[in-house]
This record gives sequence, C-alpha cells and structure tokens, in this order.
Amino acid sequence: MPDQITLVIHSAAQSELTEASRRTLANEVLPHYIGRRRWYGAKGERIGSVNIAYAIPFGRGPAGEETYLCEMELALDSRADCYQLPVGLLWDREDTGEGASQLAHSLAMARVRKGSRVGLVTDGFAVECFAREVVRALRGGTELSSPRGPIRFLGEPGLADLPMETDEVQWMSAEQSNSSLSYGNSAVLKLVRRIAAGIHPEAEMTRYLTIRGYRNSAPLLGEVVRTGTDGTPRTLMLLQGYILNQGDAWGWTLDYLGRAIDDAVPSEDSEAEFAEALTGYATVASTLGQRLAELHAVLARPSDDPAFAPEAADEAQALQWADEAMTELDRAVTLLEKRAGELGRLARDDRFAADIDTLLAAREQLPGLVARLAAAAPGSLQTRIHGDFHLGQVLIAQNDTYLVDFEGEPGLPLDWRRRKTSPLRDVAGLLRSLDYAAATVGTDRHERTHAALPPALTQRRETLLDRFRETASEAFVAGYREVAEAAPQPWVQPEQAQALLDLFLLERAAYEVGYEAANRVAWIDLPVNGLARLVRKLTDPAEDGNEHA
Repeated sequence: MPDQITLVIHSAAQSELTEASRRTLANEVLPHYIGRRRWYGAKGERIGSVNIAYAIPFGRGPAGEETYLCEMELALDSRADCYQLPVGLLWDREDTGEGASQLAHSLAMARVRKGSRVGLVTDGFAVECFAREVVRALRGGTELSSPRGPIRFLGEPGLADLPMETDEVQWMSAEQSNSSLSYGNSAVLKLVRRIAAGIHPEAEMTRYLTIRGYRNSAPLLGEVVRTGTDGTPRTLMLLQGYILNQGDAWGWTLDYLGRAIDDAVPSEDSEAEFAEALTGYATVASTLGQRLAELHAVLARPSDDPAFAPEAADEAQALQWADEAMTELDRAVTLLEKRAGELGRLARDDRFAADIDTLLAAREQLPGLVARLAAAAPGSLQTRIHGDFHLGQVLIAQNDTYLVDFEGEPGLPLDWRRRKTSPLRDVAGLLRSLDYAAATVGTDRHERTHAALPPALTQRRETLLDRFRETASEAFVAGYREVAEAAPQPWVQPEQAQALLDLFLLERAAYEVGYEAANRVAWIDLPVNGLARLVRKLTDPAEDGNEHA
C-alpha cells in the first residue's frame, strides 16, 4: 500500500490533504487498512467508507515527525462503528528510535507528499512523540476541543511519582484488540481502539480498586476521556502502573507443565519429581484463588457508589441465570447435532465422538439440571466482577499473582460488561482455563514441539495431565474458599457455592463450544470434553470422580 498510493498535502505551510487525497484516504486507504487490523472487530462486515471524525495535532518529534489524535467513523453493512486510529506522519524516514521506526514502518498505510518532502502515513500510536505527549497532557490536565466534544486528560494522584519522561518507550501489542506500550518499568498506556459511548469498565474498576486499596492489580494513573455532545463519556486511553512480571499465567503454566510432563512421561521413576512439580504449581494456584477472593471481597463491601453497591439475588435472578445457561447449552448441543459429521473428521481420538454422544443423550435432562442448580441463587450477592477471567488475565510476579485487564469481553456492550452478577462466574472462568491448559500441553496447539509417543506413554501422559487438572483446580478453589469464607461480607454461603459454580461452569463450557466452532474449529474437542465431563458428573457422579470440569 505505501508504494501504491501517495496522499498530497496542500502546501508546506498547511496540514490539510487535497480534496482528491481525502477521498482516496476515506474510500480506499482506510477501509483496506483498518479491515486488516487485528483490533478491527467486525471481520465479517465490509467497510464501505471511513469518515475522519476529527484530526487534532498532537505532538511533534525532534526529527519533524507529526502525530494527530483521530477517530474514524466506519460505515459498515448494517451499522456504523467508531475506532480510534491516531495518525503519524514520518517525513523522509527520519523518525526517531529504532523500535519506533520498525513498528511505524510495518504499520504504514500510505505514502505522503508535502511540497518537496515525502514520507509515510502510519499508526500514530507507533510514533514515540505520541507516547511522550500523552504523559505531558496527563500531567498538565490538558483539555482539547474536537468537533465531537472536549477531550480531557485526567491524571490520578500516583502519576506524579513516576519519571516517565526519561523511561524508554516499548510497544507491547499494537495488533491486539487494544494497543499497549510501556514507559520502562513505570507505567503501561492502553489505547482503546473501538470507541463506545458510556463508562469504560476497566477505568471504573481500576479506579475503584485503587481507592479501595486492592494491591494485586495495576493502579490507575490516568484516563483520557472524550465527552460527546450528548454528555456521554467515551474512554480513549488508560494509563496504569507497570507490574514487573514473569509473563502471564497462561504461557507460564504451559511452560511449567510442559517441562514437568516431558520429564515425567518416559519413566515411572519420575513420579516423585512430577508430584513435586504439582505441589509447586498448587502453591501458585492457591495464591491465585486467594487473590481472586480478595478482589471479590473488596467488591462485596457496602458502597455508596450505586455502580458498586452489592445486590442480593432473588428468585427472578435465579430464573434469569437458568435461562442464560440454557441458551448457551441449547446452542452448543444443537450445533453438535447439526455438525456431528463434519466435526467428527476433526476428532483426535474416539473420546470426541463419545463426548458428543453424552451431550446429545443428556439433552432432555439439561433443563431440569440447570433449574436445580440455579435454585441455589436466592440470597447470594451480585457484585461487580472481573468478567473475562482466565489465565491470560493473570501476571506471575515475584511468587505472587496479579489480576489485569478489567475491560470484560470486548465484543459485549459496555452496560453488560458493567453488570453485577455472581463472583463465581470468575471462578468458573479460571477453572475452564486450567482445563484448556491441561488439554493444550503436549499437543500441536502448544508452541513446544513434542515427538509422537507410543500408546502406553500417551496414556501415561493423559493420566498425568488429569492429575494436574485435578490438583490445580482443587488448590485454586481451596485458596479461594479460605479467603471467601472469612470475608466480612460473604457473597455466597458454602451450601450454595458448588451448585452455582457448576451452573456457571456449564454455561461457560457451552459458550466455549460455540466460540471454537466459529473461530478455531480444530480446538472444539477441548470444550466439548470439558462440558461432557461436567454433564456426566452432574447427572451420574459415579461416572467421573473429578470434582471440577
């Protein structure tokens, strides 16, 4: 694209594109460019055209590079969406910093000419002067005018203590659902890509947790908010404290478990070493359970803020939870029934067919089972929760665990992500993530390479992974329960907890079946197996001694 299209700015004294270049940008360059970005969420819809809602000059670097705050209004097949795409102009390839240059060039969308100067149009997020200007604006409480309402840079108290002007800027994830960069070990800036009207759950949650003194999440240091002409806020960026870490718990778990399995599978003489490895992981899982329960304890406290005041679940709520679970279960079982032949060709072993048979045979029992589990809901508390909790949302750091990314599932509406519900949904999410980890290690889904094993060793590996799944799940739940039962404001009674946890495990596993069918069909046997094991346990406990799916 940069070699094919050159955009022209009127003259060296102006910053506006010619009318022909504006049309090319809106109708050709941006639809093609945005459609290829990972953070673009409507992959199945064609982008007709892109309107630049505003472009505000925002930062100029030492080599003349320029950046602009911009939002893009996308005309889709069925609706309009708004995305944030800062724009950077890199003149004569004189951008600063090797890292910035490499990323900025990889994200270039077109060439640009301004008088005798030529350069690239790129994602402004990848240009260092943009990152520096955000810090200056937050420290100064800057307010900018835009045709779509004022943009305010709101610094939090902890911001004053950090030396970010001298910290090295490192780009972390320009091609995720949002984009992040770090200022050394001081702070992380998250640029929100898809802009939605309303209070952003991550800003709201991290601000609340920071004020309430929850220690195992990144503190909020600043927020950039555009207030629309209708008075509704729209969060553009978040600045949070940096947590020095050893990676997220998903990657850490796969590496840890992969090494333990590789060492233990060849010989039964390695049994003691594997047991020791399990004990080490159980300590981490127990700590994670404690930290999640401590989060839930903070969110269960009485609050004068209506957005965080706990509410008791009643019979109506029990019916709603049952309906939500049955919706996911019906969708999953129907999908398996309709696509059984196609999915059967993806089976890695005979277990997959047996799991599908289990779920189809249990279809008539599911409404009664779900109703019985949901009947435990009345009297439990509904609070704010993490909402998208899995091993990838946990950082391993200094023999402790930290919870991150309180945004919720990006594809859901903001109001839904901010809803109050049972904290046990977070517990179910992490248990399902442990199940995924056990099913991933040693397969071609994992980056570690594994040689094919003879049948006897394959069976031994499966046995060891089952032990991991059971040990890790039990340690996580035990750590969670230890803190939850001692909390000043308990959110669920012990006699309610297992039934509600099973309800949310059923719902989560069923949701995963639909997700994998739509996005990674080769992975669909993982949630199908987890759902089938849970259904067997709940309909005939003698079939499966494993307590948690």
